[in-house]
Amino acid sequence: MFLQNHKEMTIKDLKNNYQNVIIILICFGLHIGLSNYLYTFAKNLEFVLSMRFISNCFANLLITSPIWVGNVLLNDGKSYWQRLGLGSNIKEALVVIELLTLLLSPFFIYNFSDFLHFLNTKGTVWILNIFLAEICLRVFFFRNLCNYTSWGILRNTLIYTVVYLAFLIYSSLDNIIEAPSDFLPYYALNYLINFCVIFISSCFYFWLYVEWKHNFWLVFGVRLLISYYIAFVFGDGLLHYITWLFVAVPAVLIIIGTILYKRKKGLPLEVKRFW
Repeated sequence: MFLQNHKEMTIKDLKNNYQNVIIILICFGLHIGLSNYLYTFAKNLEFVLSMRFISNCFANLLITSPIWVGNVLLNDGKSYWQRLGLGSNIKEALVVIELLTLLLSPFFIYNFSDFLHFLNTKGTVWILNIFLAEICLRVFFFRNLCNYTSWGILRNTLIYTVVYLAFLIYSSLDNIIEAPSDFLPYYALNYLINFCVIFISSCFYFWLYVEWKHNFWLVFGVRLLISYYIAFVFGDGLLHYITWLFVAVPAVLIIIGTILYKRKKGLPLEVKRFW
């Protein structure tokens, strides 16, 4: 079940769950903090080594190290690989991704040459970054919190958004302090928009992850497709925040498709509790 029945748990189980939640929050917080600080490091390393993939892999190893350590420390009777959750149904994921690609094909067809060029230049690094981000956020943070607590999607999303923005604001604190007072409303609006974008998009992916029974490959594939849709269909011609609004197109298609599929098969919706 998505939510554990805490009434049936022993005191030892509850204690282990409490310790596991602390481990998840600390390790994930360290991961977010390192992500902000090591971004510049990765860029400098890429310049020194002149090898984008190698420098990116090394930076990602450092950034995700708290997640790998945290996965070892969790105490729930499962193996290390079981907690990674990579054994989900790949065939099911491919079917959903193919259908979504077909629905979005009118947008993609005019950019196919750009897509091939992108894969030849940056595609491997791009896919690796999204793959690791999904393991850290979707599996280690969200899935484990759902397993060890009775928290719903909105609460977990709020925790993630607050942690992410807290480190983002902290990393920009010097610029905020030194900025003229006239710029403070701009910073406030900027972080408010960031909060809304991160919160809404995270809710969508968390919901999708739960409804498809924690199918990692499905959510990973959908995120790859939507990321390409935003970055290469709309390009840099639109403002950053406006481009994020277009994520609603594939997101709505996925939500409607998921609900219709479950109704046709007579399957219940998995999300029973949002908070």
